[in-house]
Amino acid sequence: MPAPDLTPEQQQELDRLYALAEAQDLYGLLGVHVDADANEIQQAYYALSRKWHPDRFFRKDLGEYAERLEIAFVMITQAYKTLTDPMKRRQFNRENQARLEREAEAARARARRQPRQAPPPPPVTRSDGRESIRDRLARNAEKRSASSIAAGRRIRERMEARVRARLLEQLRKARTFYETGLQDMEAGRVIKAAGAFELACQYDPHNETYRQQLEVAKEQARAARIAQLVVQGEQAESYQQVKQAIHFYRQAVELGPTDGKVYHRLGNLVRLDENDDREALALFRNAVKYSPDVPEFRMSLGELYQELGLRLNARREFQAVLELDPNHEGARAALKSL
Repeated sequence: MPAPDLTPEQQQELDRLYALAEAQDLYGLLGVHVDADANEIQQAYYALSRKWHPDRFFRKDLGEYAERLEIAFVMITQAYKTLTDPMKRRQFNRENQARLEREAEAARARARRQPRQAPPPPPVTRSDGRESIRDRLARNAEKRSASSIAAGRRIRERMEARVRARLLEQLRKARTFYETGLQDMEAGRVIKAAGAFELACQYDPHNETYRQQLEVAKEQARAARIAQLVVQGEQAESYQQVKQAIHFYRQAVELGPTDGKVYHRLGNLVRLDENDDREALALFRNAVKYSPDVPEFRMSLGELYQELGLRLNARREFQAVLELDPNHEGARAALKSL
């Protein structure tokens, strides 16, 4: 069997985490003390998540460590969710009280370097060597208690197994949607890709790679939708369907384009059809803001300033047009009229 794409140190650390996960040692898995507060637990989880998230090892050959990595990460996530939920944490501490007390006592004993305690004395028996009724009752009570504890442990283990299986299934679904989104991106289906990445983030909300890819896809989808609306607006204009063109351009503007063209087109139509100089002025300003080097946009803004009696503003725009195009006759004539 080929060696996995892990360093010996990573293999050793993963073996340790896997053993802690199998033992349901949530505090040990996160590497925090039993008395750790929520902030310490959160910091420990984020550090482990950055180091051991399965996506960091995507496309690597991990061999038998692939399953161990998934199980360990699922249990790390479960430990974080359990220990940051006060009710679940109290229940876990109650169910594992004996073990936690033993570990705490062992830690205190190591700190004090105390010798190991002597074993408990044997049960008292009768003079004839037979077990007394009191001891037999005590022994039966211990058996019933041990049986009840074992039954509770089995129920808890089954529940935890179901939780692990559900978390693993969620991670697999997230990976599937992520890969589908990548395929859609490569095929140019950016809107569909954004939907796939959104689902991936829902199934694995702590995955930064999925979240970053979703933002990229959403931005590209937004740009694609703006371009689509602009084309629809231009087609409506070509058929002299002014109100329909305004509708499409307004939808495009609501998405926040960074090209001044759509603002300029909508501003001209608003002045023509609705006689709304206030909205047109805001649109022409945005056209110049996003495309300051287009003389046509500055010329429209200057002409509207001039009509509104804002002569200094108009002069500034006409001069800017001449700086961009020294031979612009319209700007020269407008400056002379001022």
